[in-house]
Amino acid sequence: MCQPDHTIYNGKFSSDSCLRRLNMPGRGGPKEDSISVDRNLHGSYTVAMIDVAKQVAYWRRSAEEDWAVAKKLVADESVRHGLFFAHLALEKIVKAHVCRTTKALAPKIYSLTRLAEIAELSLGIDYAKVLGEMNDFNLEGRYPEFELGVPTLVEARGYMRRSEEVYKWLLQELAEQSEK
Repeated sequence: MCQPDHTIYNGKFSSDSCLRRLNMPGRGGPKEDSISVDRNLHGSYTVAMIDVAKQVAYWRRSAEEDWAVAKKLVADESVRHGLFFAHLALEKIVKAHVCRTTKALAPKIYSLTRLAEIAELSLGIDYAKVLGEMNDFNLEGRYPEFELGVPTLVEARGYMRRSEEVYKWLLQELAEQSEK
């Protein structure tokens, strides 16, 4: 428990040591609820209880919507946008795994490989390679200075086919974790 000098003032902590203890795994409390702590630019902390199951469900549902959009865009030959949405869907399903593993909010990062590390996913080399390849389409979609050239429709279908295999595996892994 936090010491008296580590109290919460209007949802803010007064001590880094208290925060470290709260963020340590295995410190009690319900399995599916967690405390999220965010430090703002002024050095104070905002604390909120999160419902892990609700976060996982949100990321999964959002990933499913984005995957459907990605498939439609590539089918309509809007390759750049379709691959961006494929990355977005993969990002969101991996963030569901991050929430499930860490019992905290997913970080605001876009790197699929970094998110997979945080989620402690046991990716094979081929799946890790697909996530690495798909990171390029996040950069291209967000930052014009990273324009890498639009893949051909045949190349885009190949990216989608490989990504779909990883996407389905991630969904299956999430379902299996939920059953435990």
